[in-house]
Amino acid sequence: FRSVAVKYEDTQGRLLVLDSIKAVNLRTAEAYTYYPPDTIYAKGFYTIVTDNDRKKISERGDTIRVEAIKGNLRDIANFVVAGGECACHISKLSGPTKIVLQ
Repeated sequence: FRSVAVKYEDTQGRLLVLDSIKAVNLRTAEAYTYYPPDTIYAKGFYTIVTDNDRKKISERGDTIRVEAIKGNLRDIANFVVAGGECACHISKLSGPTKIVLQ
């Protein structure tokens, strides 16, 4: 089982619990919603898409736009993820692994 996740930090390297995060497939306009991470064991790590979304994502790759908000800080990042009906797993083609909110 595969997933695409991103870690959010502040400028001092402290992991952040966001006020909100939204991921939208730009091709289909479908939003992906996940529960917030465990603030003890997975603080700052957010899942963007998983293998559960595989069939909704094109084989060539779709751009998933992620908007994160923490207080007055906001970030928008793009991830390109491939999937498809015949794919066994999703695969991240591009996108950050860590985002520093500043």
